[in-house]
Amino acid sequence: MRKFFCSELKQVGDLVKIDKTESRHILQTLRMKEGDELQLMNGEGILANAVIAKIEGRNTLLCELKDLTQAPRPKLKISLFVAPPSNGTLALILKQAVELGVDSVYLMSCKYSVSKSKKEKNVHAELISAAKQSGNPYLPKVVSGLTFKEALKLAPENNFYGAVPSDDFVYPENTLTEAGVWIGPEGGFSDDELEQVQSLPACPLAIGPYILRVETAVNSVCSVLMSKYGQS
Repeated sequence: MRKFFCSELKQVGDLVKIDKTESRHILQTLRMKEGDELQLMNGEGILANAVIAKIEGRNTLLCELKDLTQAPRPKLKISLFVAPPSNGTLALILKQAVELGVDSVYLMSCKYSVSKSKKEKNVHAELISAAKQSGNPYLPKVVSGLTFKEALKLAPENNFYGAVPSDDFVYPENTLTEAGVWIGPEGGFSDDELEQVQSLPACPLAIGPYILRVETAVNSVCSVLMSKYGQS
């Protein structure tokens, strides 16, 4: 069943208004009509089976909620700390975070950052698009504009950082439920920053024999950790 976003999912029987962007897609692109069934998600884990109850014009429709369910979260709660790259791939990183079930994304500035961690336009729309495509009912929290020191204060108990290829990595126990993932800028962490990350403490995690781009490192490290610790 096709999924669409609606922030107001409260109780069975409610009539909820779908925003213009989603309504336009439902009515003009998919040509759905009154009586058709669809599934709504609010980004906070609530899924609702619904039916189109009323169409008002070309861009507005009301849906009746038929049932509500609360989806479980992944077993592993990942907080991603990343210095945004300058090559315009922040949107890709955010989409990957949704697809991988990342809980929170913290955009930080480091010594060698080229791109400042300013909030980009349409971030929410990017997250919603990725959630609908992937079926993840939870949108990650995105916090931008952090300094490196501010980010350090938000680190959870267990942390990993993207590292150059190494043989000395040992996975923690399989009972891990929360992890911070630290990915530096294109120029890497400075020596001082790396020492501070390591002192959290944090384990180095390298994927393959080569140095990865920021967006590749985010995808790879989060995938490995979610595969090992986040399965239901």
